[in-house]
Amino acid sequence: MSARRTLLMLAVLLGLGGYIYFIDLDRQRTAEDAKTLLQFDSDAVTRVALVYPDRELHLAKDDGGWNITAPLQARADTSAVDNLVNAVNQAEVSRTLDDPQPDLTLYGLDSPVATVRLTLEDGTQLPLIRIGKDTPVGYSVYVQRAAEDAILLTPQAFRLGMTKQTKDLRDKAVLVFQKERVSQIEVQRPAEAETPVVLRKAENGWTLDQPIRDRLADEASVNTFLSSLSGMRAQDFIEQPVLELEEFGLDPPQLAVKLTLNENGADTAPALRLLVGREKSTDQGTRQRHVKRGDAETLYLVGDWVFGDLNKTAHDFRDKTVARFTKEAVARVEVKRQDGEGFLLTCSDCDGEANWQINARLEGEMKQNALDQFVTDLHGLKGFEIVADQPQDVSGYGLDEPLVTIRAYNAAEDKLAGLLIGQTTQDDATRVFAMAEEGQTVFGLRDYVFERLDKKPADFWDTPAEEDGQAAEAEAAPEEERL
Repeated sequence: MSARRTLLMLAVLLGLGGYIYFIDLDRQRTAEDAKTLLQFDSDAVTRVALVYPDRELHLAKDDGGWNITAPLQARADTSAVDNLVNAVNQAEVSRTLDDPQPDLTLYGLDSPVATVRLTLEDGTQLPLIRIGKDTPVGYSVYVQRAAEDAILLTPQAFRLGMTKQTKDLRDKAVLVFQKERVSQIEVQRPAEAETPVVLRKAENGWTLDQPIRDRLADEASVNTFLSSLSGMRAQDFIEQPVLELEEFGLDPPQLAVKLTLNENGADTAPALRLLVGREKSTDQGTRQRHVKRGDAETLYLVGDWVFGDLNKTAHDFRDKTVARFTKEAVARVEVKRQDGEGFLLTCSDCDGEANWQINARLEGEMKQNALDQFVTDLHGLKGFEIVADQPQDVSGYGLDEPLVTIRAYNAAEDKLAGLLIGQTTQDDATRVFAMAEEGQTVFGLRDYVFERLDKKPADFWDTPAEEDGQAAEAEAAPEEERL
């Protein structure tokens, strides 16, 4: 056989194989399409209409996302609506009834529990989907496409996914803002006529402006507060409440929060105001709070924990750093203890990776990591509460004769920080307090924080254990002695 004829036959075979492949692929795609309730591009859907026997729910998409257009005008939860559209797109037909009865009441399709209509961006309306009864067995539901006689079965989950209340698809964010744009925070309890807590954002971070001025705020506490606001989600809604705001504990509110927003370097954007009202018990035994945005009539029901997250005092916001200094600048740490077991730490390479040494030499191996951790704990020391400002007498906190006094110096022997730690016991309860040596604020310390600084020289050495020595002696002893 010539090479030319061989090549010709090979080409014919390849062509036939390709034809069979694509014909088979087309049949496969046709079979897959037949198993799908509707075929469309989810991203092309711009309108959704859900109709139920007692109500209707309409949604429309614009450049900003999805909106509810009926029964009310409100922002929708874009993710929730996208999930609903995708659920229609992915709905599979598990079976087509071969001999359906003409009486649609048998399938609940004469008066559907729900109908779904999707409209595409070019105005095309996809076939209306009617959803009927659940099948007696098999966890399926009867559905029908408009203008078709066929009765289809889809998984029961499809009916559940299409049964929505307005609140299910509504945007549940109570306050929408960008945290980095907030320039001022005001927290007030109007019902108690207290002076509001006011914080301002400055170049060096957040500071308190009321009721005390020029005190640094704790950045983490402020960010947590703003995160609680931006992350707040409604569990339910009350539209056009018939009761007066006073009945919901909103006039005056239990708590009022005001955010001033910065736009283009100036506080020109409208302020956001949130009112937190009275709590309410649910049928499930949980508790909720009524809240209201200052610019909206709608009332939101949120989890009761919101009040605790937002009900903050000036002390809650204050920076609770006991002694402020840069760890890299420390060259020497002097520790004095009431029990006399003080020590001195020195750094032999303070410009690079610290190599700490202790002046007390014991048997065993020095724990370098423990020395560095001690300086780290000292540098990052924070109290958990502010106990007193400008106290006249510190003896009540055990700070007149402190348990531990720690001083940090730089390479030029300038004192960077001095720290006093005291302890008191009352009614069998022991409390630990800390104060900067020249400071005016007494902080409460957690016990585990105190334990990190309550160190003695032996804590920085891996000394040979007593039992190891006994084991070595036993090994050296004659066998009859060990018996």
